[in-house]
Amino acid sequence: MACDLATGALALPRAAGWAVLAMVVYVLVRPPRIAAEGGRLTVRGLLREQSVRTDQLITIRCRGGMGSRLVLEDLMGGRVQLDPRQLAASPLLWHHLDSGVRRSRERGFLRGGTRELQALADHIDGGGARKVFEASGLT
Repeated sequence: MACDLATGALALPRAAGWAVLAMVVYVLVRPPRIAAEGGRLTVRGLLREQSVRTDQLITIRCRGGMGSRLVLEDLMGGRVQLDPRQLAASPLLWHHLDSGVRRSRERGFLRGGTRELQALADHIDGGGARKVFEASGLT
């Protein structure tokens, strides 16, 4: 838009086109927001909101191979899809999910997905340990 303005080619239809293109790119690039509070994990996307009870999880699956999508389902029928990289980037979210998974396991609700979650935990915890070692100068 700035180039069109500088060359004098900016008209109302071109400005509207640039604005629409900018909005489309924003919608495609914007990651969903993940919030955790009160035993719930909520994912807010562009058009919908999904939520699960972390202490009532029954299945955990990885969709599309390890690392692409994590699918969580709870006892009440709630279902959430999220990117595991978002969990790795936020230790508080990861802790909330991990403690909820432990409670689900203790109560006997969680029937599947422990192997996938353990692989993800090893990846996240290993990355966190590497960061601590690098920050302390031990590597």
